[in-house]
Amino acid sequence: LTSNESSSFFSKKLDLERQEIISRIEKWQGIASKYKDYRDAYFQLAILEYRLRDFGKSKFYLDKALALDPNFEKGRVLEKVLSSKY
Repeated sequence: LTSNESSSFFSKKLDLERQEIISRIEKWQGIASKYKDYRDAYFQLAILEYRLRDFGKSKFYLDKALALDPNFEKGRVLEKVLSSKY
């Protein structure tokens, strides 16, 4: 592969990964809107938004998950990670 071919390949791979994450976000948003007290839906959304590097949205969804379950250990771990992004 030439440098341009390699760059194009990785660019397409990132685009596909990004589309996959966006698709999963849409799925979890549907679940969260149907089951408003489902902590794990908000946590999944927080993780997916984090993977897209949208830390504001990630925190928004994490706050919803922690409001439902303040003792949620994995949520508290993500909260610490997010706090290092601000």
